[in-house]
Amino acid sequence: MIRRRIQNTGRDANESQLGDYSTTPLPAFFYFGRSVNASGETKVRAAAKKGNKLSYKDFRNANNRETDFVDLTFTGAMWREMDVNITTNTPKKSTATISPTTPRTVKVLTYNVLRYGPILDITANERGLLLEANKQRVLKIFRQVLKK
Repeated sequence: MIRRRIQNTGRDANESQLGDYSTTPLPAFFYFGRSVNASGETKVRAAAKKGNKLSYKDFRNANNRETDFVDLTFTGAMWREMDVNITTNTPKKSTATISPTTPRTVKVLTYNVLRYGPILDITANERGLLLEANKQRVLKIFRQVLKK
């Protein structure tokens, strides 16, 4: 839910835009070996050969990545290397935590939280959806108990 919101809209839990990608030009060679596909690497090397500079936004564009808003996804590794753990699961309450599963993802997540704030918080709407899902779960348990 959180990943989908950020990747599709670039919005945080307060429904505010996370930000924009940098348009500050850097020497294109700075991006050598950082592309996620051959096409992106070819474009970066062509720009470097011409002596052109590329911003991070240009670099993302060369790699066919989102550039209209910050989506916290370049390779997708940060999102893939997250795990949801149920820490409390009773008929009255369920609590889940979202946490990184690798040291690399701990570093990436920490950087993103320091830069963009608590990115793993949920919106009021998401909270409502989760409350409704938990309510339905509890009602199902009650119905099962009443049938006995």
